[in-house]
Amino acid sequence: LHELMRERLSALSGETRDLLAAAAALAAPTTSLLEAATRAAPTALRTAIDAGVLSLDGERLRFTHPLLRSAAVAMLLPAERRALHGRLKTVVSDPEERARQLALSVDGPHPAVAGSLDEAARLASLRGASHAAAELCELALRLTPPEATDDAHYRRLRAARHSWEAGDADRARDLGEEAVAAAPPGPPRARALLQLAALLTFQADVRAANALERQALKQAGDELDIRAAAHGELAVNLFLLRESLAEAEEHAR
Repeated sequence: LHELMRERLSALSGETRDLLAAAAALAAPTTSLLEAATRAAPTALRTAIDAGVLSLDGERLRFTHPLLRSAAVAMLLPAERRALHGRLKTVVSDPEERARQLALSVDGPHPAVAGSLDEAARLASLRGASHAAAELCELALRLTPPEATDDAHYRRLRAARHSWEAGDADRARDLGEEAVAAAPPGPPRARALLQLAALLTFQADVRAANALERQALKQAGDELDIRAAAHGELAVNLFLLRESLAEAEEHAR
């Protein structure tokens, strides 16, 4: 099916394919953005619409099928794709979209770009766009240098939290387990254990959550906020299980 989509796009002119690739790389493509990014002639856009690949709603453009959008990007070589994102970052005004385009324009670890993605994820979270925040956190994680273990830990936990908020509990759990495995012993691992335990409680795996909370207590050291959170979660979960109310009360106190 992907090959059929590629054949359909290959029948269009190179200028039209360039325009379609730019549209596919943008989160919210518009005619004005495409004009600024590609300088394509108006006939290229008209050709894409007449061919049934794009539809126009005011200024906003949409692909008539998601596979056509995927094919438009898949036809580019990796270097061409990075160059495209490099051009797009100069024409978009939204800070989240600019950070995303910037991230996709670089190859390999890049601390400054990862920092920009952190801020973009924060803005996305503030407006309730948890899915976008999770994507931006994972992009930041991908661009984090191997030696920046603290930054990687922080970004992995944020990506897990935003994935959970966005409704993707499976991805959140994968990221949470990765965070626990990668965290150094002590408070960093304890925080990761507690975040993963909260997700397991939400998924009704209370016994597994309790085991992680007990591990967090052992790893917390003198960090009172972590110890308090672990005791509190254990108190609630033990109460839910109704197996040891005396121990639940002890943790609550």
